[in-house]
Amino acid sequence: MRQKYHFEPQKGWINDPNGLIYFKGRYHAFFQHNPYAPVWDTMYWGHAVSDDLINWQELPIALYPDMPYENSGGCFSGSAVEKDGRLYIFYTSVSNELGQTQSLAVSDDAVTFVKYEGNPIIGSIGVKDFRDPKVTKLMGRYYMVCGSGSGGTGRVLLYVSDDLYFWEPLGTLIEGKRFGNVIECPDFFELDGKYVLS
Repeated sequence: MRQKYHFEPQKGWINDPNGLIYFKGRYHAFFQHNPYAPVWDTMYWGHAVSDDLINWQELPIALYPDMPYENSGGCFSGSAVEKDGRLYIFYTSVSNELGQTQSLAVSDDAVTFVKYEGNPIIGSIGVKDFRDPKVTKLMGRYYMVCGSGSGGTGRVLLYVSDDLYFWEPLGTLIEGKRFGNVIECPDFFELDGKYVLS
């Protein structure tokens, strides 16, 4: 039996919707995906599109873990941004050597993605948990939040960029033991004149 309302890939594992975006007249949903079995394993980015947010068509896999900086856990969660008619997707790349780092891929057609040759765009910060980049544009600049944590203290780290390629750390946006060991999948945006972290 297959879902008739909620999106379900043809096979494999699905979790963590990523990069939800309206681009060139269609809604795009990316997701963490193991295309080989319905279990957690090395992650890919699956991809589906919709014209109405109800009926979804599965597209070819958007990201494969095919680079040295993804040779362990693969391509973890992230987000998408449109700039000058191009689609930029940000994701956590996981390798044995570098740990969890943040990387970038770009597309003109939202089907074929080219990984930036300068990846990772944000390297290791010296802790195991550093993931889930969420990028948004505020006041003419791009801001990225990443979930992190160590020693029983969860953190959200904040970065800024003018071009989506080079990122400057701004520090810790929020932290606390009440958030557990790591904060996952944070989001940061403006709503009704206020800045919201979720």
